[in-house]
Amino acid sequence: MSRSTRIPLTAVALLAFTLSALVATPASALPEALEDAKASGAIGEQADGYLGVRTKVSADVQAALDGVNSQRSAEYAKIAEKRGTDPTAAAAVTGARLLGREPAGHWIRDKNAKWVQKQ
Repeated sequence: MSRSTRIPLTAVALLAFTLSALVATPASALPEALEDAKASGAIGEQADGYLGVRTKVSADVQAALDGVNSQRSAEYAKIAEKRGTDPTAAAAVTGARLLGREPAGHWIRDKNAKWVQKQ
């Protein structure tokens, strides 16, 4: 990474603080179909800040997942613009926090794109 593209530590800290609002949203804020799909292991949180499909899901679940991911993408873009960073970086900071908050037994996709059941 060149010196001109590095993000100062204070900017990263501010970004993490701002993204905490996204992460603070209770899990019940997800549609019930997605909560059920998470509990069954069909979908899970990913390190990239988005929900992902682990096994086959119904069209309704896929549509709900796409809607949540679209909302997240828009929020990451807003935050990134405010903070002068990249939306992908904003999403990754939130993704790490979301993975940390998932309960044991739920499936998560780590930064190496590997699905693992959280212990």
